[in-house]
Amino acid sequence: MKITDNQKNAFERMSVQIKQNKIKAVSFSISDTLTAMPFLYNTDLYFLMEGEFSKISKSGKSFSALRVQAEKNARKNDEFSQPDINAIYSEFTSLSGISSEDSEKLMNLETDLIIKFSCPRKCGIELMREAERLNKKIILTEDTYLTENIIEKILKKCGITGYKMIFLSDKTGLGKQNGDIYPHILKRLKLNSSQIMHIGSSLQADVESPINQGIMSLYLPSCREQLFKNGRLCGYIYSKAGKKINTEKYFTLRCLMGMYAVYAFDYPFSEIQKGDFCQNRQNMGFAVLGGIYMNKNFLTDNKCKSAVIDAMRKDSELLCGEQDFKEMYSDCFGNTLEKLDSECCILPFELFFSHADDNERDFLRKNLTDSDYNEWCGNISDFDISENIRKNKAPKKKESLLNKFRKRKR
Repeated sequence: MKITDNQKNAFERMSVQIKQNKIKAVSFSISDTLTAMPFLYNTDLYFLMEGEFSKISKSGKSFSALRVQAEKNARKNDEFSQPDINAIYSEFTSLSGISSEDSEKLMNLETDLIIKFSCPRKCGIELMREAERLNKKIILTEDTYLTENIIEKILKKCGITGYKMIFLSDKTGLGKQNGDIYPHILKRLKLNSSQIMHIGSSLQADVESPINQGIMSLYLPSCREQLFKNGRLCGYIYSKAGKKINTEKYFTLRCLMGMYAVYAFDYPFSEIQKGDFCQNRQNMGFAVLGGIYMNKNFLTDNKCKSAVIDAMRKDSELLCGEQDFKEMYSDCFGNTLEKLDSECCILPFELFFSHADDNERDFLRKNLTDSDYNEWCGNISDFDISENIRKNKAPKKKESLLNKFRKRKR
């Protein structure tokens, strides 16, 4: 996938910040900044563990639901610290009623899957290499429940090298979210706050917290965040799936959307893009033809739909996007999803066929007869779902952990 001029400009503006002479060290978050995963939500990983859990437990309970609750319980035990994976699985053992030995097997499976599905985020790594070329000291900083050993395996798998130090909440007991890791970093590096820059994808942990410590920060929005902000695809999917979006039925679609986020939004855009697929043929081929590829049982007796699909397959750039999808799908999932329900993966095509943006619709004009094109355009309707995206994404306002931490300090 080639990045657009808009994405190149956004990257250049970020790299200029790193070039400041006063900056002696650059701190990078890891998850969503240097690495990514092909899921719409990271908790989607748990759906891949249901089969193994069902072999161990005959309770009929969902592993995913228990695993999420176990982490919530572990967080309640210490609101101001990141629970480690052992604490989480200790809670999981109690909730599930399985043995400690079986719980440990599941814990090891989870870490193995995290390593397997972690992939490099090119934009973050290129920023890191730029800092390295400028002889800035590179450090990594992360709030994580994973051990340093697991994190190092993820970094090795993603080809991330050259960092001088790594600061993990699991090892230091300090975190980005409440800001107490940053004074520790300054002390270890023997620098003052104006000499370090931090780069990450969380507005609170990677922007607000370092700025409150006098440290310059650079916001690199996650691939998923960019996906939700650009176009109507996510909003359309939410409008069709409703509250069932997080169920097993839509798991394959969430994998499709996760891959699309990594593919199209690795490098952020400096402004909201027009069109549901950023008016980019390769993006459209990846998401729309990729979704059809995943839904291997998809058939249509609708002449107009068939004509539109045929027109897409006559466009070399759309086919390039579809080929990129097939390669990523194979690399990420292999045959893991083959037996799962994939009917929902047709939704990107349904959005395009029923509500296509004018400019993106015109991509296919030359590949359609006048009658097919006119019939298609006659069936297209407006569908404003921008509010739906915000409704599903906006978190409830609550007191920040930083303020809670300050109150505790008093």
